[in-house]
Amino acid sequence: MPLPEPVRLDRRLSHLAHDAVPGIENATTTHYRRTISVAGDPGVIAIDADPRGDVRLVAHLPRLEGLMHLVDRVQRLLAGRAWDPFEARIRAIVAAEAGPAAPAALAAADLRGIGVGAAGARAIRDQCSSWPAGAPVPRPS
Repeated sequence: MPLPEPVRLDRRLSHLAHDAVPGIENATTTHYRRTISVAGDPGVIAIDADPRGDVRLVAHLPRLEGLMHLVDRVQRLLAGRAWDPFEARIRAIVAAEAGPAAPAALAAADLRGIGVGAAGARAIRDQCSSWPAGAPVPRPS
């Protein structure tokens, strides 16, 4: 996969591993995998270095529509930006709360007044519910 700017893949993967959200992302210093949604359908992406040192993207998708948009998102992720603005807001909210009780508190909170709508509130609750009790809270990326 071409990258628009140089990336130290080992450092970026290490950062992604530190901030990985259980149930959504799985990362180590050598690979990154996450569940995704493309036009409402589930998929999985995997990023790692190929033997030549280039970045390899493997996408398990129900169809090829939206593949270029997906590549753009992966390039942004590897450049140190969030997967998408909504995810960045969720991470910022959780990080602002800080502490091991923050995900559980947000999972049970009434989120109607924060401007994300019913689907957004459900996504925040679902994401926060997936964190094990006492797990470190990911920082916004």
